[in-house]
Amino acid sequence: MEIAIGNKIIGEGHPTFFIAEIGSNHDCKIDQAKELIDNCAEIGVDAVKFQSFSAETLVVREHPAYTALDRLALPRQWHRELADYCKVKDILFLSTPFDEEKVDWLEEVSVPAYKIASGDLTYYKLLEKVASTGKPVFLSTGIATLEEATAAFSTLKKAGSKHIALLHCIANYPPRTQDINLEIIKTLGINFPEAVIGFSDHSPGYMAPLGAVALGAKIIEKHVTLSRKLQGPDHPFALEVNEFAEMIIKIRELETMLGSGEKRPVENELQEISGARRGIYLNAAAAKGTLIKESMLGFLRPATGIRASEYKNVIGKKLKVGSSRGDKLSWEMLDI
Repeated sequence: MEIAIGNKIIGEGHPTFFIAEIGSNHDCKIDQAKELIDNCAEIGVDAVKFQSFSAETLVVREHPAYTALDRLALPRQWHRELADYCKVKDILFLSTPFDEEKVDWLEEVSVPAYKIASGDLTYYKLLEKVASTGKPVFLSTGIATLEEATAAFSTLKKAGSKHIALLHCIANYPPRTQDINLEIIKTLGINFPEAVIGFSDHSPGYMAPLGAVALGAKIIEKHVTLSRKLQGPDHPFALEVNEFAEMIIKIRELETMLGSGEKRPVENELQEISGARRGIYLNAAAAKGTLIKESMLGFLRPATGIRASEYKNVIGKKLKVGSSRGDKLSWEMLDI
């Protein structure tokens, strides 16, 4: 399964796709949002992601977070400005819509794909609205059972989605180490062969993303911030830009290490074969015409004559020449 977003291809055989979740870490300052975009573009991030919501369509007015959400909401007019800025910086602009109207906002700026938050995996009307655009969908699966993830996937498919990525996620900020359960990445891969599998992470550092890629994740989403010292709900568990850059470098190294899976000697190993493997040597002097017995054979490095693995083919053969103790045995010495 592959997903094309802009000029990027996501899936087996392609580099890990990195999403830097800016979320609310713009702190209501468009210049700060642009600075984060600049930094992410410079370090090789594929897409930056924001969140498109209104407090009044997200939580009840009595909710303790209502005021903060209202303050942090991304203004409608910013969507166009930030999307255009991302084009200039050659980085993809993504955002998570939290209601159906916000899908319309994002369609106005031609987002190339959609992200569904874990909490909205059961918000089928939103899923259906997003699916109706025909664009790729990243679906986070935090809080969900396998059955709920399957139902959401089916809802998207029935409503028109053809390209879906399922992201393993633990919806704690941050999650406990023992709860991260990276093996779920393999579970998702087995149960959703039509999907690309990724990992949306909120844990400290980047060890979990490294493990996720090793287990088959093709997408890594991680919050990014200019500084964890800034005030705001998403800063404390985000990576600072230099840390995000380190994560990308380490995962690119890991991708090289993972290789193709084909079991064969690599080119630089071939020169080690003779020195590392054993050949057959004589344990004692023997006259011409002597029949080789197993007790006469020693197995030593380097393997410059008959290989140790051929010893059964040597037993019972007649020496054509007299030999000394420690001589390397070669086929030319035997009457075959």
